[in-house]
Amino acid sequence: RTETGQINLSLWDINIGSELFTLVTPTPEVGQETFLPCRSPDNKPVLILQWIRSDLGSEYVLLYRNKKINLENQHVMFKDRVDLQDRQMKDGNVSLVLKNVTTDDRGAYECRIIQTETNSRTETVFIINLDVLLPPPGEFMSACANVTVLVLVLVLVLVLVLVVPPPGPIALFV
Repeated sequence: RTETGQINLSLWDINIGSELFTLVTPTPEVGQETFLPCRSPDNKPVLILQWIRSDLGSEYVLLYRNKKINLENQHVMFKDRVDLQDRQMKDGNVSLVLKNVTTDDRGAYECRIIQTETNSRTETVFIINLDVLLPPPGEFMSACANVTVLVLVLVLVLVLVLVVPPPGPIALFV
């Protein structure tokens, strides 16, 4: 659930070998804040967390490494719009918060978690499919109607001020 609306999620878990792939489909509306859920499978420390979208090339949506968020190779469309839901990653929560969602945000996101054990590294990949909805027609039309009324009122005021003379006689010379 976001501050501005309900999020619908579809969830499927697929186990392949040691990696767990989870497909999730959040469906926020344009302009909302949403989250892309992701959780490490256990409470081991996260060494590297990569949020990526394959269609963006080598740039990241968000990269966490060396116990901090690294903004160096972040894709420009996500600058100042993403964060971790919980920077302390309590209980393995590495969910991504995405602010001011646009239709350009649609796509498949990968949450890659790299953890260390005593002598090995474990990589877990979650796939989250984000779909973004346009606002319902009633809300869009209501917003358009409000803007139209405001413009008409402003035009009417300007016409009255500039064109219509004030009532009653005006004495220019006494």
